[in-house]
Amino acid sequence: MDNQETTIWGVVFFKVEDTIFQVPQHRFTEYSEVFADMFRMPQAGDPNDVEGKDKEHPIVLETYRAVDFRALIKVLYPAPLHTVVSGSYALTKEEWEGVLNLSTKWQMKEIRKHSIDELSKMPLTPIDKVMLARAHKVAKWLKEGVDELIEENPIRSLDQLQTLGLDTTCRLLWAQNRLLLQKQLTTPQKGVTRRRPSLVTATKLATSSDASSSGTVRDVTLRVEDVLLGGTLFFKVQETVFEVNRHRLIEYSKIFADMFHLPQVEDEHDAGNIEGRNKEHPIFLEGYQAADFAALLKVLYPSPKDMISGSYTLTKEEWVGVLNLSTTWQMKMLRDLAIAKLSNPPLTPLEKVTLARAHKVATWLKEGLNEILKQQEILQPDELEAHVGPRTAFRLMWIREQLRGSPQIPSSLQITLGSLACPNGHTVINESKSCHSCSVQISSDDPEAVHVSPGSSGTYFYSPNGIELRLSLHTLRCNHCTKCPFYVPPFAGTSTCPSCSISIPNTSFRLLNPPFPSSRRNTNTDPVDVEEMFQEEIASYESFNQ
Repeated sequence: MDNQETTIWGVVFFKVEDTIFQVPQHRFTEYSEVFADMFRMPQAGDPNDVEGKDKEHPIVLETYRAVDFRALIKVLYPAPLHTVVSGSYALTKEEWEGVLNLSTKWQMKEIRKHSIDELSKMPLTPIDKVMLARAHKVAKWLKEGVDELIEENPIRSLDQLQTLGLDTTCRLLWAQNRLLLQKQLTTPQKGVTRRRPSLVTATKLATSSDASSSGTVRDVTLRVEDVLLGGTLFFKVQETVFEVNRHRLIEYSKIFADMFHLPQVEDEHDAGNIEGRNKEHPIFLEGYQAADFAALLKVLYPSPKDMISGSYTLTKEEWVGVLNLSTTWQMKMLRDLAIAKLSNPPLTPLEKVTLARAHKVATWLKEGLNEILKQQEILQPDELEAHVGPRTAFRLMWIREQLRGSPQIPSSLQITLGSLACPNGHTVINESKSCHSCSVQISSDDPEAVHVSPGSSGTYFYSPNGIELRLSLHTLRCNHCTKCPFYVPPFAGTSTCPSCSISIPNTSFRLLNPPFPSSRRNTNTDPVDVEEMFQEEIASYESFNQ
């Protein structure tokens, strides 16, 4: 985004009934052919008197209702966390009717379609469907509503039907009468096919000239407080100028809220030089990336397309940018959202550690460090140091070394022949076996049949499956004769896994469900713990997020 100038938001003032709406212009231009054409037209005359420029010269939208316009604003400018994330606008039936009304008249095709979909999920009576269909030209509702009214038994009262207009009422009563007569004729005449009343006439209802059927009743005028979605501000990030509406920055960031609440002394001769007031005097955001700021604006000001799809369409790099700025500017809700989005699909262990330290995310730090330790092959010291730094690299290597040693196996360890496995985790001995020394039968699942020779040691190490303990067959003893139950060649030799055919060194059988290794510290009881080793750093990140 370097070396380009981007202006995103222009503010326009509308007056609907007694309510002034100060809203960004671009969504009206983007979603409405009517407004797009209107705003493209050049305006002559005094620039200070341009219609829509300020509160004193608003664009007056006559014959429309303020409550409908407010509902449309909610759809055009959805709140970032209460709509896209939840997957719902949470508008009432009446609000969606208002949105449908305006989107139809102003040729907002996507908004109209979505409002029809939302209203279709709500309980609409047959009369609702017919009246809404005729008011807003929705063919499917007209067909459904007329069909349901014809099928109703008993039929509705005359007062209810007359709300649809006299012509429509006569047509419905005629169709219902034919249907009742048809049901009474249980034996049709030869050669005559009985059909239900045709609904072809229903399609004519949409163009009926009934004076009383021009739409739902809208004779209640409600006073709505002025809707002023903040003012326009200009920011410069790197070489890019952003013209944005400030109200979401104030709503979600304590930093910006405090900044904009500071009083500014205005000199009438110097008003145009106030920082952020215009393109020539933007607020400079030094040390930040324009791409990150653009990504943050996508989240702060989601589009109706984001809402309809139910998700943001940001890349991984953009979410990192959102995390960076939301952390710096104390936007906790947006920070939590960015962390959740970046966690699925999961980050690599090194990404978790790097991003955790850059943005103070305790969970990622703990997960990343543990996952690095669990890798089958840990990175080379130089490579590990390059990614996590020398101090962390040293600590990780020390923890891993504690677990890669040959600690003494506890005498209380219970072992069975069935717990011996290949490196892939497949049990090697599934059946009873005769002791090589005394020929006694040893069951594969008998924990009292064999034990590990006192003083023997094994090898602990991390794998993708967790901590593993490797034993040599030489260390096993038959409880009956206290000798090794296997024939093990003098120079170790190998065995073959019956499940995956892998070759297993007789000195390195994996023990399933091993005990957690003890560290080499003097206590010789506590396990090596990443959280303890990095306790101060983790605690500082956790306190930051509170």
